Amino acid sequence: MTAHVQDFADRQKVGNDAAPPPANGVAGGPPPGFYDDTQEGPPTTTEAEKTWASRRFVLDPAWQSQQPPTREWLLTDLRTKRGVLPMRIAAQLIAAGGVGKSMVAVQLAIAVATGLPWLGTFATRKGRVLLIMGEEDTGTCTASSARS
Repeated sequence: MTAHVQDFADRQKVGNDAAPPPANGVAGGPPPGFYDDTQEGPPTTTEAEKTWASRRFVLDPAWQSQQPPTREWLLTDLRTKRGVLPMRIAAQLIAAGGVGKSMVAVQLAIAVATGLPWLGTFATRKGRVLLIMGEEDTGTCTASSARS
């Protein structure tokens, strides 16, 4: 019998006749080093609980009965009076290159700094602005600010 056929035959055995998994774990056994060398078999429940104890998050039962805090909005649509861009939440401005993302960001920053409506459609909440444009050179930033 060839090695390939013998290996297949060994994997088909059941019970006490089954061949142990190879050291590299390919035939269904664990990969080398999967288990701690000082123990045999998988970790016990107690050891697993110790490992995950620092990652566990338990909710306060009172949390479920409380109303969520009212969300504050940086932008509110003047047509529908609904919030569009929440305060203190990270947001992304995603579009293809060259379509005006930098211009939109500068215009939004100016609208928030002045408290004026953005694009004539969104009421802004006046506040301090820090605009970091990491992908633009100085000339593009200056031009975007001047055109805004």
